[in-house]
Amino acid sequence: MRYGRVLVLAALVAGIAACGSSSSSPNLDQLNKVDVDAGLAPLQNGFAFSNFGAATTTEQFDANDLVTMFGAGACIDGTTSPCVPTAQAAAWARMVNDARQSGHCEGLVVQASARFNAKATPQTSALSRDNEVIHGVFRAFATQFLPEVQDSTKQWSGRSLIDIVNELVTSLQDGTTDYSMGLYSDEGGHAVLPFAVQFTQDNLAVISVYDSNWPGMDRYVIVDFVKNEWFFSFSGRNPQEDECVWSGGEGDIDLTPLESRTSAECPFCGDKTTVTKSMLLIRSASDDWSVETANGTYSPQSDTEVEGVNARSIRTATCTDKTRLPEFVIAVEALQIQVTLPNDASAYVSNGTSVIEIKTSGKKKRNPIVIDRNTITINDPDTTTTVSNDNLAVVVTAPQAQISLGNNQIQVAVTTDAGSETVTVDSNKPRQEVVVDTNQALVVTDATSATNSVTPSTTPALQQDAQPVSLPPAQERDLSNASYVEEVMTATSTSTSLATTRTSVPRAVTTTTTTKAPSVAGTPTTAPPATSPPTTVSPFAQVRLVIQDGEGGTGDSWGDPRWFPPNNDQASTNPGNCGPSYASLCNGQIYTVPIGQQFIFDWTLYHDNYLYEIQCGAGTAWFNPGLTTGSGSAARSHGRCDFIMGAGSVTITTRRR
Repeated sequence: MRYGRVLVLAALVAGIAACGSSSSSPNLDQLNKVDVDAGLAPLQNGFAFSNFGAATTTEQFDANDLVTMFGAGACIDGTTSPCVPTAQAAAWARMVNDARQSGHCEGLVVQASARFNAKATPQTSALSRDNEVIHGVFRAFATQFLPEVQDSTKQWSGRSLIDIVNELVTSLQDGTTDYSMGLYSDEGGHAVLPFAVQFTQDNLAVISVYDSNWPGMDRYVIVDFVKNEWFFSFSGRNPQEDECVWSGGEGDIDLTPLESRTSAECPFCGDKTTVTKSMLLIRSASDDWSVETANGTYSPQSDTEVEGVNARSIRTATCTDKTRLPEFVIAVEALQIQVTLPNDASAYVSNGTSVIEIKTSGKKKRNPIVIDRNTITINDPDTTTTVSNDNLAVVVTAPQAQISLGNNQIQVAVTTDAGSETVTVDSNKPRQEVVVDTNQALVVTDATSATNSVTPSTTPALQQDAQPVSLPPAQERDLSNASYVEEVMTATSTSTSLATTRTSVPRAVTTTTTTKAPSVAGTPTTAPPATSPPTTVSPFAQVRLVIQDGEGGTGDSWGDPRWFPPNNDQASTNPGNCGPSYASLCNGQIYTVPIGQQFIFDWTLYHDNYLYEIQCGAGTAWFNPGLTTGSGSAARSHGRCDFIMGAGSVTITTRRR
């Protein structure tokens, strides 16, 4: 059987990743200082709802998602309707669902990128958080566990900040978003979507990003090439006032190409002999776990790098979280590894041959679980290990056991006080549970139900909050919230800067350190080269507002529309009542709009049965996310025209229809 290629790209579009400075001096002559913008607008091309944890939905990554991504190879006997996952496919799905506890930032940015590049309709912000949309996010999230995706990420994880920024400048020039970006700090990891780069100073770049934690907001990563350091506001409602700004350097930031997510192979439905590496997911109540290979031992407690081991936190944490349960995805270029889990933990190892699921209970000194291509050795009574190979699976809880994978069978050799016994799992008994009870007796039962399930078992010690505690409630960060929409528009009209301090407690250090992030709104210390593009003046469009009665009669029932022109020099941004009876207040009024800015038309409806439309002029795009709150006299909706063309005169027509 050949590996099946991942079918996720079609799923991403038709279906509608959780998230140290270098001392070397960078050569700024290598920096490609060209401002570039792919044209993505977070308010338009991002999701209207914020990043969410697994606890906020009853939906799970399931058999249908496996089929959408991998085809018939994920199903018993290749039957897809309905698909009963093979034991190995079901275990892989449990790994994905276990990793979803803290959020889906990677899935949201990958999905948003794919839809923007495909010019999919409706626009992403118009999508509700229904099951179809959620499962598209799940599938995009799951791609981070594909070996090819981790390989692509690793190629960028050690690159210089100049290399990363230069690649973004090059890739964004064709109007597509080809990379997601990973940011990592002592506080956790987060995935964002870069869509523009601006060089506000000769040695300072601002990377505009879609951040799923802040729908509609223009968020950004600042790169200081003199300090060789980047800065990012994860939890600051106003990035300019964030006292918990993340910072890092080379090795703490990476890129993952979208293409790698759509051309990978199925990791569990083909010839296992070609697989030469292991993929791990580890969730633990503490960070004292380790993964050992022939090249050394990796642990998040240590800053020691191990050749052939690439570990990345996928938790969207913040520095104000008191209890951290960071989740790590680890790519290991070896099939022979040892995993030590001293505390409550959930670990998965996918190596092509099998998916190995390890659950530990309680904190104590434990012997490592020794894993080879075809053998797993356990020496701990509080460890439960599930091994899934094709459609065979065994669940083992025993003080000493060796699990061996053979030709269409799994053998479990268990050692107790009474001696050694062997249990065989094959096509006659394909799903078995092997337990040594308190009397040292060997008990063997059927495990079909547990090993068919895509639902992971999560102990209370590993349960996560729906969102990081330092973020505002999700309902406050949703574009269906009129107050939040106004906040988004206010933020859009402000200058981009991150003149903040960062307070953090590094590993094994109890003192508090403060780091100053650069301001990108200030005056450069040295004059930029004469060839630098001007940054103080933008071209403008002259916009005329026209009010029409339209169909359905006249009267003052339009209520109180308000016109919000960000960065506008007009004396008043509130023309007051603009219904047909009051058209003289704003009818024919001309506004001066900076190119690249947006006008928001925000009106109150006095009757539920009235509909309104905004007709933007040529060269502009009409946007109405269908955001309506309240009812009757309190109903409120929003619409927008984007001005991305050159300077000129445009007429916007509003009417009742």
